[in-house]
Amino acid sequence: MEMTKILLLTHGEWGQALINSVRMIMGETDGVVAIPLMPEETLTDYYQKVRGELDVNPRALVITDLFGGTPSNVAARLSQDFPIQVIAGLNAPMLMDAIMTRTLAIDDADRSARIVETGSTSCLNVVNKIKANMGKE
Repeated sequence: MEMTKILLLTHGEWGQALINSVRMIMGETDGVVAIPLMPEETLTDYYQKVRGELDVNPRALVITDLFGGTPSNVAARLSQDFPIQVIAGLNAPMLMDAIMTRTLAIDDADRSARIVETGSTSCLNVVNKIKANMGKE
């Protein structure tokens, strides 16, 4: 199966920083591209930058940092013209799952749902989790 391009749309450079962190854990992260929205960019500039990446790689999974923010809104708008899935709420476990599952023979919508679930279940209170696990011993 064709490897899906993963685009990280974020406010500022933290998408690239997250790629670098995930690379420390998983090794190479080919096919993952950060597209930062910088303070000096206009909405039109950013839209054109993201669209340019999709013109080259029209089949992509787009993960944004924040629902309702400019990166998320641009991705939602572009989803009308390109066969992309758009997920908001980027975190490291989501990105790792996206990388590990991008060659699996599963429907894009099912894959996106799995990635959202991974992101949701990875957010927890560590102290409470440890206490709960200690009570099970």
